[in-house]
Amino acid sequence: MYPILARYGPFFLYSYTVVMALGILAGLGLAFYLGKRDGIKSELWIDGLLLAVIAGLISGRVVFVIANISYYSENLSEIPLIWRGGLSYHGVLIAGLVFLAAWTRFKGHASGQIALL
Repeated sequence: MYPILARYGPFFLYSYTVVMALGILAGLGLAFYLGKRDGIKSELWIDGLLLAVIAGLISGRVVFVIANISYYSENLSEIPLIWRGGLSYHGVLIAGLVFLAAWTRFKGHASGQIALL
């Protein structure tokens, strides 16, 4: 697989980004399907997915920075620059799943609809 799928001027389309977006869309599609079957409102999944993606991106960056602490300890200004690359898929996956599971458990108890844990 090629790391860069397309380039338009200074913008790059990375294969990692496409695979991550497809995974998110597949998860959302599965959530809609199972939610419809079980009578769960789709708005709950959209809200949770958006927050889980944000939590995953933050955690993915934090794990990447920790793994490369020798570089980032000398270049502190580059820590928030995620568009330059540098996410740990371990951090993204773990934080996204943990956040979504906790969120659905909390929202499920509050609304009486869903609980994954």
